Amino acid sequence: MSSAATIKRLGIHYTPTALAEFLAERGWAYVDSVRDRTRVLDPACGDGELLLACHRVAPTPRAGQIELTGIDLEDETLAVAQARLCEARIARPTLRRGDFVEESLEPSYDLVIANPPYVRTQQLGAARTRELAKRFGLSGRIDLAHVFVKRMTEVVRPGGVIALLTSNRFLFTRAGRCVREMLSGEFRVREVWDLGDAKLFKAAVLPAVVVIVREPSGGGSRTPFVRIYEDAGAEGPPPSPPWTRGSEKEAPWTRGSEKEAPWTRGSEKEEGLAEANGLLDLLRAGWSGSVATSEGRYRIERGELAFPTDPSLPWYLLNEENAAWLDQIDRAKVATFGDVGKIRVGIKTTADVVFVRNDWASLPDDGRPEDELLRPLLTHREAERWCCAGEVVCRVLYPHEIHQGRRRPVALQRYPGAEAYLKEHEAILRKRSYVTKANRRWYEIWVPQDPDGWSEPKIVAPDIATEPRFGLDESGAVVNGDCYWITLREGREADWLLLMLGIANSSLMTQYYDARFHNKLYSGRRRFMTQYVSACPLPDLGSAPARALVRLVKRLLEGRSDARAESRVNELAWRCFGLTEPGGRPGGRQT
Repeated sequence: MSSAATIKRLGIHYTPTALAEFLAERGWAYVDSVRDRTRVLDPACGDGELLLACHRVAPTPRAGQIELTGIDLEDETLAVAQARLCEARIARPTLRRGDFVEESLEPSYDLVIANPPYVRTQQLGAARTRELAKRFGLSGRIDLAHVFVKRMTEVVRPGGVIALLTSNRFLFTRAGRCVREMLSGEFRVREVWDLGDAKLFKAAVLPAVVVIVREPSGGGSRTPFVRIYEDAGAEGPPPSPPWTRGSEKEAPWTRGSEKEAPWTRGSEKEEGLAEANGLLDLLRAGWSGSVATSEGRYRIERGELAFPTDPSLPWYLLNEENAAWLDQIDRAKVATFGDVGKIRVGIKTTADVVFVRNDWASLPDDGRPEDELLRPLLTHREAERWCCAGEVVCRVLYPHEIHQGRRRPVALQRYPGAEAYLKEHEAILRKRSYVTKANRRWYEIWVPQDPDGWSEPKIVAPDIATEPRFGLDESGAVVNGDCYWITLREGREADWLLLMLGIANSSLMTQYYDARFHNKLYSGRRRFMTQYVSACPLPDLGSAPARALVRLVKRLLEGRSDARAESRVNELAWRCFGLTEPGGRPGGRQT
């Protein structure tokens, strides 16, 4: 099989058998049953797992009427695929070495099934990325999976089906906008399964199963959306599976037969697959709610896919539990965080080994940068709830200033200590060729942000956190690139910043985030990026609950924090939008 280096370079992650069969089942559910022969294509077939799954789970009448075609770049994996298909006695499969992106194929396939390679811009290279983006009409931060999806839409026949296993990032990131736009117009998204952090797949990305049909989107059509994520906060035993609740019902896989439970089939499967099969069968059976496994506890949610009219906004799950209160929040809000504040990522030096240290004082006098250029640096470690940590460990050499309203690098001759230090590390800094290619000085920080902005009161929050950790900083510290920071827009009353802080740290913020954005990594870690925080709602600052929340935040900033105060923050945040907090779950309007 491919080496580890090749796997990383080509974005190869072979699909587990259970997941391959699930993907094939979902694809077959929409394939036209009246055609004489069904043409199936896997454009990145690897070891043939998806083609085998298509043959295994195909509706019985189709067994001898399927034409399987697989394309792959690797001769070695194609040989494995050929051997496996022959062993399964599949007649006349077509396997060939080729680059699907460059292949000339007619739109003649009934089912295109794929786990496309996930190769990011860094591996593709800037020139190749630009060429692919221009050629396929893609924009933003693209990866090879985006290109594959575009090509798949070009080779499926009218009425044909695409069954896609890909990163779930396309659902809710700005980078996924081009995919969301692609899957509209002459295509209809029939169902989406966000498999989240259920560990059904070994790839670093979190997977999603998407089934689309080449047909115009129906005006009143609904798209089922199911997602499964770790349920770390749940307490008590989970409910029993649906086929055992309050009756003597059989499990669905045993009805009318002697079949065993699907997670007990076979003993030669890879470790962890038993649990994978179990979770997938719970999805098949229509289960929702909490489920416990030896790998952890998960929550399955079901609803329909909500498509915002603005394609830059994420798709999200809408169901009976969240529809009413999302609508109430939308009607009660008067602004968003982005309307009131500027939300930016922190600095990115791209050479922390040079710019960031905790031992500047140990350097010799003639090689130590001047204190004027050494600024305290807030990282995710110091970004605490309510107030950022008082003691900052590291300082950053920050060679930027504002001159006549514009940012510029400082003149090194004015700072002999900094000049000596930077020239000592010039070789390292000049390796960042993209800096000088952008007509910047070799000693600049790549993303320095606003030199004057640091002195303003600001909210700082880590990019990744399990719960909101928004804290106020008034020290003038610089914010690192693992955090985001918020300052008020010109002309806004200072209390808006405190109201944002209160809403951001409330349970309402957490539940709104999960309902509208739901960009979670493993173990419930959320991404608090500009894209999401800027879209979060704000109530009327002049309302009684909002004024009370601002007063409470001031108390918390004075260090008077306790469990009762935190509970009161949650209560007031919900009341700001005319809602009550029913035990930490979304509820109806306040009466």
